[in-house]
Amino acid sequence: MPSMAVPHSRPDAIDCEMRAANASPLFSAADRAGLEQNRKVIFNLLFHSSAQTLLEVALHPLHFGVEIGFFTVLHTWNERLQFHPHTTVCMSS
Repeated sequence: MPSMAVPHSRPDAIDCEMRAANASPLFSAADRAGLEQNRKVIFNLLFHSSAQTLLEVALHPLHFGVEIGFFTVLHTWNERLQFHPHTTVCMSS
C-alpha cells in the first residue's frame, strides 16, 4: 500500500531552521547572513500576500467593489517570547 505521508513543505523547513538558529548561540557569519535573508523573504511574503488578498477581495463586486486603505504591522514574537512571525492589519471602514 502506498504511503500517505505528506512530505515536509519548504515553510516547515525554514521554520525549523529559524528555531534551531534562535536556540543555538554559535553561528558563523555566513549562516547568520543566510538566516537573515530567509527572514527577509518570509516577512516580505507575509506583507505581500496579505496586501494582495485584501485588495482583491475588497475590489471584487460581490464583496465591496471599492479600494480600501490599510496598513500592516509585523509581529515576530508571541506572548511567550517565542519566534512566531505574523501580521496584524488595520483598515479603514
